[in-house]
Amino acid sequence: GLQMSQGTVSNILQRMRKKAAVAMNEIRDEIGQSEVVGADESGVRINGQQHWVWTFQTEALTYMTVDKGRGKAVIDKHFPEGLPKSILVTDRHASYFNMDVKDHQICLAHLLRNLICLSQTVPDSDWPTEMMALLRKAIHLKHMSPQDTPPDNEVERIREELDELIDYIPLIEDEEQQKTIKDFVLNLQPKKEFLLTFLTHPAVPADNNASERSVRPVKTKMKVSGQFKNKDGAESYTVLHSIMQTARKNNRDPFAALVDLASK
Repeated sequence: GLQMSQGTVSNILQRMRKKAAVAMNEIRDEIGQSEVVGADESGVRINGQQHWVWTFQTEALTYMTVDKGRGKAVIDKHFPEGLPKSILVTDRHASYFNMDVKDHQICLAHLLRNLICLSQTVPDSDWPTEMMALLRKAIHLKHMSPQDTPPDNEVERIREELDELIDYIPLIEDEEQQKTIKDFVLNLQPKKEFLLTFLTHPAVPADNNASERSVRPVKTKMKVSGQFKNKDGAESYTVLHSIMQTARKNNRDPFAALVDLASK
């Protein structure tokens, strides 16, 4: 029955955020040493203005932050040296491909959704359907060898099929459809080498679903409350969310992790 003002709650959250600074630095440093890292960003409103919540995560760690920008400058604030030891799993957002990383894997779940949309907007071409079939075949091949890499000859066969599909622009009589599919293929061509990385690295997933799950609670919050009222509140949310997600990934009670943090 204890009554607390909104200001008191805010002050508690700010104290918790400051106490979490050391743990957040440790999480960030460990992510920087990880073999596989997933990243994603999602829009949020702070007092009516557009901002972005970013997440960098592994199987055991989650690091989240909020910023007004969506460019590489935001990444550099937190990972100024990039992730040179990591294979980075992301969507096709350009900022990730300007980072220093060991390799990339483009999220195929995201790409398949794009291809479904493309097949509907460009009905006169079989290219989107053929590309979807190829990507699904690659994913199935991975599922057949979840703890290992598929046979080299099968991987090479899929790479050859990918080259045949992606290295030419399909011709369509309808000018609008032609432009739509041309723009899509030209955007994808420079990144084709990052579509099948998961076939040669057992620890690399074919999708970035884990990162999307990481930011999903933020979207739920936006649906309920509409926005954060200030930057401090948004930063407290991302920091404490990082601590709780990391605790869950390590089979630890997130409330116990917050209690330990408060007692420091």
